[in-house]
Amino acid sequence: MARMNAAVVTSFGQPPHYQPFEVPQPNAADEFIVDVLAVGLHPRVRSGAAGAHYTSSGTLPMIPGIDAVGQRPPRPGVRTGPVSWLGWAPSTRG
Repeated sequence: MARMNAAVVTSFGQPPHYQPFEVPQPNAADEFIVDVLAVGLHPRVRSGAAGAHYTSSGTLPMIPGIDAVGQRPPRPGVRTGPVSWLGWAPSTRG
């Protein structure tokens, strides 16, 4: 399976560590993989990484985060630009 580099939480008592992580696979026809260009690092993300946010499932390892800006990888014959995604996604999928 393909791997990516990510800030991964493996323990709620430690900060995230930059390490290789398995690339999550799309589960539906309207989902696709993007190359992440930027992510937000705000209090909601920090509390999620600490396991303190009320939406935390407590499942580890996890990649904290709820929003990103990315670009779909090039495909033959298709022109695309940056994709701005502001939404919530379960961080335990990856």
